[in-house]
Amino acid sequence: MVAAAAIAWFDLEWADPMASILISVLVIVGVLQLLRDTVGVLLESAPADVDTEAVAAALGKVDGVRSAHHLHVWAIDSTTAALTAHLELEPGTDLHTAQEVADGARHLVADRFAIDHATFEPECHECDTPDHLPVGSDPHRATGH
Repeated sequence: MVAAAAIAWFDLEWADPMASILISVLVIVGVLQLLRDTVGVLLESAPADVDTEAVAAALGKVDGVRSAHHLHVWAIDSTTAALTAHLELEPGTDLHTAQEVADGARHLVADRFAIDHATFEPECHECDTPDHLPVGSDPHRATGH
């Protein structure tokens, strides 16, 4: 409408193609932003606004957690992040306490980092140590019992 008024009142015939070019540029910018977000979701990239090192450090400070590792954060959609992590718990932690620690960690990442979809794997010992048995191995044979 602005281009039509410019042509009618001021005889500016170039206003129509200029308006078309301006609208096209605006559409292209919007498409590129949407494409960037879509590719990030499809590639399960970590959201740019989530500092994974800060998340790991915060999880390591949760009461009952000795360390947090194997941390993975990815985008489910353009506004929602998901997280998985291993939480090495203090020795002697029972199942009920492990659940409470995981719940506390879930609340922490939701409140501090806006990650509402978090899954934690509680562990009673370090990952990748020799006392971990491969899938399908016989625990009695490995320990001699």
